[in-house]
Amino acid sequence: MVITLGVNGISFMDEEWFIRDYTALVELVKAASPDTKIILNSIYPVAASYQYQKDINNDKIRAANGWIERIAQDTGVRFLYSFESLVGPDGYLPETSQNGDGLHLTGEAFTTVMQYIRTHAYV
Repeated sequence: MVITLGVNGISFMDEEWFIRDYTALVELVKAASPDTKIILNSIYPVAASYQYQKDINNDKIRAANGWIERIAQDTGVRFLYSFESLVGPDGYLPETSQNGDGLHLTGEAFTTVMQYIRTHAYV
């Protein structure tokens, strides 16, 4: 199971709140399905054109990805840093990879993420 969430949460949750709620979710999944392999996927970057950079930006996303990695370590599940498969040389999601709002991915960008998952999830 690949869990990818948190981008909206970073706009209003502090580190403690984010980690507490995300950890609780992982523990619930583990309890309900102990044989399931869980992968916590990083939050994707936003494009430079994203209009709400004050609330959600790549600095906040990078910080939250660190929190997610720590949650994975603390709960004994895998962390996958797919952020790196999408971020451009300028530190943003390329404009051609967003669907018009600067936040959500195009189908082609999701294909990139899926390829990354296939080649990096369990090596």
